[in-house]
Amino acid sequence: MAMYRFTILTVSDRCSRNESVDTSGPLLQQLIKDYDDRFYVLDYQIVSDDKNVLKEFLIRWSNRSDVDCILTTGGTGLTSRDITPETTAEIIEKEVPGISLALISSSLSITPMAMLSRMKCGILNQTLIINLPGSYKACKECFDVIKPVLKHAIDQLKDSNEVDMLHRTMHNNLKSKVNKAPVADRERHSPFEMISIKEAQLRIFTEIGPYFQSDRNEMVIPAKILHKAFNLVLAHDVFASVPLPPFDASTKDGYAVIAEDGKGNRNVLSKASIAGLNEVTRIDRGFCARISTGAAVPAGANAVVQVEDTELIMKTQDDEEKVINIKTIPAVGQDIRLIGSDIPVDNLNPLITKYRRLSSIDLGLIAATGAKEIKVFRRPKIAVLSTGDEIVSAGQHRSWNCVWDSNRTVLMSLLLQFEVFDLGITPDSADSILNCLNEAMQNADVIITTGGVSMGERDLLKKVLKEDFNADIHFGRINLKPGKPTTFSTTTYNGKKKYIFSLPGNPVSAFVTFKIFVEPFLQLLSGKYFDFKKQKEANPMQKLLKWIKCKVVLDKPYQIDTRPEFVRAVITFSSLSFPEAKLTESNQTSSRLLNVMNSNGLLFIPSNQDGQKFLENGDFVDAILF
Repeated sequence: MAMYRFTILTVSDRCSRNESVDTSGPLLQQLIKDYDDRFYVLDYQIVSDDKNVLKEFLIRWSNRSDVDCILTTGGTGLTSRDITPETTAEIIEKEVPGISLALISSSLSITPMAMLSRMKCGILNQTLIINLPGSYKACKECFDVIKPVLKHAIDQLKDSNEVDMLHRTMHNNLKSKVNKAPVADRERHSPFEMISIKEAQLRIFTEIGPYFQSDRNEMVIPAKILHKAFNLVLAHDVFASVPLPPFDASTKDGYAVIAEDGKGNRNVLSKASIAGLNEVTRIDRGFCARISTGAAVPAGANAVVQVEDTELIMKTQDDEEKVINIKTIPAVGQDIRLIGSDIPVDNLNPLITKYRRLSSIDLGLIAATGAKEIKVFRRPKIAVLSTGDEIVSAGQHRSWNCVWDSNRTVLMSLLLQFEVFDLGITPDSADSILNCLNEAMQNADVIITTGGVSMGERDLLKKVLKEDFNADIHFGRINLKPGKPTTFSTTTYNGKKKYIFSLPGNPVSAFVTFKIFVEPFLQLLSGKYFDFKKQKEANPMQKLLKWIKCKVVLDKPYQIDTRPEFVRAVITFSSLSFPEAKLTESNQTSSRLLNVMNSNGLLFIPSNQDGQKFLENGDFVDAILF
């Protein structure tokens, strides 16, 4: 969660000379501390009513990356030494007149003397500067006016995702049905049965069919932007409606000839057959015509002689070729691509079959056969959400008891080929989770969350899904390490089926479960489902993973867990033996993202329930390649 960092500057000649005790500065410190546990004061100083000194402090603090807001107190009156508003006006880049107006307006409702106060507010280097009066009472009254907007103002200046969260909440302020139970009454055991990895995958696959029943989620790609269909799944067969090449074409730069004329001299026609521009209508015996690679072979000609096998005998007065000598005997069809020789017209056998993931070559073939458009399956839209009071967005200030959110960064980088809606971070509040999920359902087909699915007292995600969205939770525990609390649920929202993958909060667990469950699911939802439905595969999700057999290289035996485990490893290949796999680290803790950094695969180690307690050097295991 974001922290909000303040500095306080008391501007007073008498306080700076210790002739008077400053009460407003300490008051502001206490007010900031008491208002919100994410508000804290970085620095507090007293300066004289000296323009240069005041300016130096304001600029120096504004240049600090850890200062969000500067509150000044004092120097806002009418005396010759009251220069705080003028100094502030000189340095700010933008004025925020609304805050100044609110302060004056509120103060006027209390005392007419507020007409004599000249409070200024503005921005310098993404730092908010607010001038407050010097009196203790006025300072407290003015802080009460500005405190409701301070968070939002600072978030806007920091381009924080909390701005979006607030805007969403303002427009979509739903209240959750989940009642906060006393901690002592929380569940001590998960109500969800522990299922196998295979069973979890089958339950996911079973839920895909309805996604395509009411809406096959197809989209049309016109020929002029065929490249945008790269890696999408074709929704129909594509047939070659025209031959390729669509005419007899030369494969060389040379001369179109009649093979039966043999070798010897030929009269050269004045016009030539150039690719895309065929000026020659016909060639008769004893004549030839210049021709370029890819150009149509003129009527009458049945061979092409490359220019290297000719010599010039006579030129015209305009230095054009008049007579050449053919030095070799041409054969019928020589250096000619016959019409349809690459791709013949075929309305029975598809050139590209439906349910194929389109490569660049596939798209080139479709373009070459003159298709005006194709239909492909649209990729699902995805929303990504992190949950947790202790999570802070990358790049934002972090208090000592919080961590930066790495899960969203990892997941969104794995989803670059999809349209992704970033929901940011939600605290562990049922209302906040409800509103974020509600917005996700409005914008996405698939929602991926991390955190909030274990047995903690503030792990509320499953309850919100069940009570607020009437979601079917198909599983909430998997016999798997890492990733036991992984949850998969579905619901219907505005008549559309929605899929929710709730992954554990630990970074490695989130990564591994994404690879095992979410990634193959997204391939199926992008159209591969029909391919496997046609083949009636027993477990299509397993089929989509790249399994290989590896020999393990270990410095010491690896203790096998009671649950099946996916261990991060570096897999190397040799033509002389089986691929070899070495663990990235002996420490395979699910919170330690470092053990994934150099890996290129996951080793699958069955549980020790089969009797084997340790994985030994040289043992063979199955592995999934990334």
